[in-house]
Amino acid sequence: YNFEPYYTRNKRSYFWSVSSTEGDIKRTHSGQPRNIVDTLVSILRYPSITANRFDYTDDIVNTNLQNILKDCNFKDIYKNEQLPMTLVEGWGAFKINWDKDISDYPIPVYYRANNVDFVYKLGHLVGIIFKDYYTDGENQKYLIIETRSIKYNPEKKERMLIIETSLFKYDDTDNIVEIPLNSVPEFKDTVDYIEIGPFDKLLAVPSIFYRN
Repeated sequence: YNFEPYYTRNKRSYFWSVSSTEGDIKRTHSGQPRNIVDTLVSILRYPSITANRFDYTDDIVNTNLQNILKDCNFKDIYKNEQLPMTLVEGWGAFKINWDKDISDYPIPVYYRANNVDFVYKLGHLVGIIFKDYYTDGENQKYLIIETRSIKYNPEKKERMLIIETSLFKYDDTDNIVEIPLNSVPEFKDTVDYIEIGPFDKLLAVPSIFYRN
């Protein structure tokens, strides 16, 4: 139609414009993308994970590592979360947690693409941002952001792992406003700033199949 700019004519002239307004057009999904992902996941074997990869040869260290993997059922996380979600979304990340109420071992948790961001500096991964959501008994929604980053301390002349936690509250228009952690009972004991060092590991591992 000559009365339409070229870049907008799909809106009025082609299938998608008609499909969005006509109720008689049947829309179906073949499910083929899921079949592709399920097939890829099923043919990829579980990796061999040993402490020797991290320059440890001590049998005690390797035994502890295997106990961690067994305790968190890492094989199930790998097959049912990491692989399918990363194949679909392109990236994600593991965060290493601790909760003595649950286990004596570290607990790896997989975060999907929309709940994790990566921070790069000069081409090197220096930080990972994790996002968690919480709704209280009154349906008030909160966003918890935890940033893990490696920073150099010039006074100590060593690299440190910095863990920073912030709490945000959703208002009536779904905008977020930062609030103190101790303003919500569930987070009153959460430490908002932790330094671990000398230590140059994020205690988080990115899983990236496709770059954005």
